[in-house]
Amino acid sequence: MRCLWKTLFIVGGLFLLAACDNSERANQAIEPMAKAQSEDELLLQIKAAGVLKVITRNAPTTYFIGRDVMPRGPEFDMADSFASFLGVELEVIEKNSI
Repeated sequence: MRCLWKTLFIVGGLFLLAACDNSERANQAIEPMAKAQSEDELLLQIKAAGVLKVITRNAPTTYFIGRDVMPRGPEFDMADSFASFLGVELEVIEKNSI
């Protein structure tokens, strides 16, 4: 019986090791300049559209409508500040699951 458990443990460990991949290394290999260029392009697209769209859920720790019927929450505050920084409008889209 001990031999069976030992064999199962070894086989299970091998399966776990086989599930590991090097995708994180591949992601780290992206040149910083190419990444910065794509981020700049994204910001230019947001500014050109004039709207920053944020998808969030309605929860006290992210975003909610307060008693005064105004949006509240830390996620909303950050998104609103970022939209103001960019000089664009903020559009909040609520989803039940993200």
